[in-house]
Amino acid sequence: MIQDLVWQFMAKICIKEIHDGKGLPHKTSQLNIMVMLKSVLRVIIMYSFNRVPPNRFALLAAFLGTLLNFALNSEEKAALGNFIVSIGQTMLTAQAQEENQKSIREREDLRKEVRELNSWIEDINKKLR
Repeated sequence: MIQDLVWQFMAKICIKEIHDGKGLPHKTSQLNIMVMLKSVLRVIIMYSFNRVPPNRFALLAAFLGTLLNFALNSEEKAALGNFIVSIGQTMLTAQAQEENQKSIREREDLRKEVRELNSWIEDINKKLR
């Protein structure tokens, strides 16, 4: 399947570019790393995040984090990391508000349904008298 090809591609990049667990070989430039990142990101965007199983999704995050670790200096890492965290916080805040509003609507719908049922019960009781 396509997902397997994506993961094989990413594994080949790791094996090819990482030397003995000591990082990237000296001949590998930051430009090459950025090209790899761009390719990986294109693949990720092409094949929706929703299709990726949780464990592979976590592996993908670790892989991208490691590539960025090699490509960026300390200040760039801090800036990008804080930016990504900020994006995540904004998304989570919006999602939490959506859930809150959905919950409020559901409670209101239930209250309305209870009122209608109570009215229906009262009508039946009146007919039975």
